[in-house]
Amino acid sequence: MPSSYPTFPTRAPCSGETQAEGCGLHPDWLRRRFVTAYGMTPVEYRIRLRLQRARDLLQTTALPIAEVGRRVGFASASHFSRLFRRQFDCSPSELTRLGG
Repeated sequence: MPSSYPTFPTRAPCSGETQAEGCGLHPDWLRRRFVTAYGMTPVEYRIRLRLQRARDLLQTTALPIAEVGRRVGFASASHFSRLFRRQFDCSPSELTRLGG
C-alpha cells in the first residue's frame, strides 16, 4: 500500500474518463492501475474523501447534517447518511449526538 494517496477535489465532477484523458491514458487501464495501487476504484476513493471531509465538518462545526452533505457534494441527504453509516458504522446524527 502506498504511503501517500492522490488528492482530488471532493466536489468537482470528474469521471474516470476525464481523469484518464487528462493523463493521456485509457480509462480502463487507469482504473485497473488505481485499484492495484490503492485497493479501490477512483470513484470509491473520491466517495471516501467526501465522507471523511463530512465527518470533519460534523465534528468541528454546528452545520445541519443535510448542509454538510451538500457541502461535500451529496444532493440527497438520505444517500449521504446511508454511505456515511456504511463507512463509519454510525450515522451522521449519532456522530453529532456523541459529540464527534
